[in-house]
Amino acid sequence: MPTDIDKLRARQARVAARLSSAGRTVAATRDPGTIAYLTGVDVRGFAGRGAAAVIRAEDGLSILIVSEADRPLVEAAGAAGEVRYWALGREAAASRERELDAAVSGPFSAAADAEAQRLLDLAMRSKDDDEIARVRAAADLADIGYTAVVDRMTPDLRVLEIVRNVDRSLLAAGGGGWWSPLERPEGAGLLSHYPIESIVVLLGRGVETGVLDPAATLPFVLHPLSGGYAAAAGTTVVLSPPSAHVRSCAEALGAAVQAGVGALAPGASTAAVHAAFASALGDAVPLDELDPVIGYDLGTGMGGMLIDAAGRDVLEPGQVVTIRAAVPHLGGSGVAFQTTALVTEAGAEVLTQVVPMRLVELY
Repeated sequence: MPTDIDKLRARQARVAARLSSAGRTVAATRDPGTIAYLTGVDVRGFAGRGAAAVIRAEDGLSILIVSEADRPLVEAAGAAGEVRYWALGREAAASRERELDAAVSGPFSAAADAEAQRLLDLAMRSKDDDEIARVRAAADLADIGYTAVVDRMTPDLRVLEIVRNVDRSLLAAGGGGWWSPLERPEGAGLLSHYPIESIVVLLGRGVETGVLDPAATLPFVLHPLSGGYAAAAGTTVVLSPPSAHVRSCAEALGAAVQAGVGALAPGASTAAVHAAFASALGDAVPLDELDPVIGYDLGTGMGGMLIDAAGRDVLEPGQVVTIRAAVPHLGGSGVAFQTTALVTEAGAEVLTQVVPMRLVELY
C-alpha cells in the first residue's frame, strides 16, 4: 500500500520528467500552492513570509526553504525532502537570499522564472487517483460549509459569526487551514472579501458591517482544504424577495455557470468553455460587467490555467476546474455563483453537488 510519502514522490517524479523534457535542470517557486504540491507542506499559515521550494530534474527531490521560526511546523508536517532554514533577526533577509541561491546553485530568480512556473503548472494539471480523492473530500467539505451557512442564517447575525460557524463546522469535519483567491498576486479582483483568512468569505464586503441587511444580497464563497487540496463553491443568499431584475440576472448567471461546466471535456479549449458561458448568459448581463476570467485549475491552490475568451489551454482528463462568475453590486452586495468539477473521459463531473447555482431564498 503506497504511503503519503510514496504518493508525493510519484508526483515529484512527474515534475522532474516534465523539467527534463523541457531541458531544465531545476525549477523554483514562491507560489504557496506549488510549494505544497512539491513538498507536502502547506506554508500558507507560516509566520515567516517568503517561503520557497526547489525541485531538481536529476532526482526529483525537493528542497523547502523557510524561516527558522517555522521549524516546528515543518517538522510536524513531515516534509518529504531537504529543508533549509533562514536565520532570524537582523540578518534574516540576507540569510534567506543565501539559502535561496544555494538551493539552486546560482541566482534563485533565474530558477523561479515564468517558464519554470509554467512547467510546474503543467505538471500539476492532471491529478492522480489520490489527488482526486483529496479534492473530492474538499468538495464534500464545501457542501458541508454551504449547509452550515444556510442552516444558521438569520438577519441578526454578524458577518464574523457566520464565518466562525462555517470554520468550526469544517474543521470538525476534517478540513484544515485556509485557501483564498487573495493568494493570487493581482488580489481579489472585482470584489472584496471579508475576512480573508477563513474558509468562507463574504463578497462585496471590505470590513465588518454589523448585522446583515435583509434588503441586500449576500454572496459568499467557500474554499476548504482537505489533505492540502482545495475545492471552491459559492452561491448567493437573499433574506427578502429580490427584485425582478435581480432574479432574472441571477437566473441567467447561474445558467451560464452551468453551461460553462457542461462545456468541460477532454480536448476542449478554455476559449470554448468561455464561449458556452457567454452564449448562455446572452444579453441578461453585459460581459464587460464581469471578471473576464471565469475559471481556473484547482489542486493544492490555483493553477496556471485560466478560462477566458482568449484562452488557449486544452483540457485534460483528471483536471479539476472551478467555474465562477459574479455581478458586483447587483442587489446591493452582488450576485455570485461558483462550482468545482472534475474533467473526465466522458466530460465533466460536478464535485460540489449541494451548493446551488441559484438564489437561496431564506425568508
